[in-house]
Amino acid sequence: MNFKITYLILLLFPFFAMGQSADNSPFSRYGIGNFTGTQKVSSIGMGSLNAVYNDPYNSNFDNPATLTFLKSATYEGGIYAKYRQLEKGSNSASGWSGNLSYLSIAFPLKNQISESLQKTPDKYHYALGLNLAPYTNVNYNIKEERNYPGIDTTINTYIGTGAIYKMVLGSAISYKNFSFGLNIGWIFGKISYSRQLDFKNLSLAYSNVFDDAFSVNGFTWQTGLMYNKDLSMSANKKDIIHPGRALSIGLTAHAAQSFTTNSSSLYTRINNVLQGGSNTIDTLVPQVQDLKGEGKLPAEFGIGIQYQRSNKIKYGVSLNYADWSGYRNDAKPDSNIVSFKTQFKFSAGIEYCPNPDDYKSYYKKIKYRFGVYYQQDPREISNTTLTDYGISFGFGMPIKLPRQQVSFVQWAVELGQFNGADGLKETYARIHFGFTFNDSSWFYKRKFD
Repeated sequence: MNFKITYLILLLFPFFAMGQSADNSPFSRYGIGNFTGTQKVSSIGMGSLNAVYNDPYNSNFDNPATLTFLKSATYEGGIYAKYRQLEKGSNSASGWSGNLSYLSIAFPLKNQISESLQKTPDKYHYALGLNLAPYTNVNYNIKEERNYPGIDTTINTYIGTGAIYKMVLGSAISYKNFSFGLNIGWIFGKISYSRQLDFKNLSLAYSNVFDDAFSVNGFTWQTGLMYNKDLSMSANKKDIIHPGRALSIGLTAHAAQSFTTNSSSLYTRINNVLQGGSNTIDTLVPQVQDLKGEGKLPAEFGIGIQYQRSNKIKYGVSLNYADWSGYRNDAKPDSNIVSFKTQFKFSAGIEYCPNPDDYKSYYKKIKYRFGVYYQQDPREISNTTLTDYGISFGFGMPIKLPRQQVSFVQWAVELGQFNGADGLKETYARIHFGFTFNDSSWFYKRKFD
């Protein structure tokens, strides 16, 4: 009974988190928002290693070819909480936020137990998976005062909300040392922007309110390739001299991709004193609705390498690159202060498990992770490149489900700094929680004597 209650809480935990506020970041005002990343908590603990990260119990949709490494069906969910402190000169502000990170399910199409009982191993392995995660996030609330001598002081309030999500169906096939994967997906979401201009002291003044919003829809795809070299055999491939040792090389890529937009706008004047309430007096310009537009996302490329020794240790590095100079969005054209350049990210991480088969010490079965990352954001504001860097660490805590199914409670912490324009910087701590439920009974062929 206690297990069922715990299982239900863990299963519903991500849905409870969807009601929490997302990151409150002034940087999300530009472009299509802040990039959230789609890595799982297990990968985040290793510096968000993505292009090559593979594991028998955790999926990685950043490179769909890694799905063939799964040994059981896996259901994963994740959330995060973030504490950030914004600083500019002597001014500072801080606060907490959080949101859903991902929901996914993935599974091999051939049961590993059934295959191990075959006289001749299969040459091909297949896997499928479905993943839903935020792609970008917009959430800010900024208030600014501007003094105009001889006239008045104005109060400008900027508010932005919304997100763009990405849902992908991943498939993969492996033959001998090679794996090939393909993600077919859809990006969708809505982002709203509001700007209000008020006069601080001027009596009977109007408030000017500018509301803009647009929705995004578009087809996406991504390919992945993995090469896995078994290093356990001797030179003549007759003896096992280094059990479980392997070297993996991963590649991911996709071409530039288009999306469509549907935007609306409403600019009004509001008087806050008539009849003691807020009354819309006039529409400054004709309201715009269902204005169709197009956009373009850049081509991306990723490469990584990972070394693994049995189930005890793995470490790797990955590099991702995208040229955003061709980015376009008709619903929100680039302003004079923002331009788009190259996006670059470097990640490196290590995972260590003292003894995954230890029956006496639970702590020896925990997977301990550590990583570092550095990212150059594609948005350049006032000729200043935005950068994000930090360290991460995490834990994969195994739990036993009925029928001895091995699953995990995942934790990761990121400590980093996001450097913006005009001396504005954000120091943050992100706490990630996730769960991984594994089931090796899918597609198991039972035999009766």
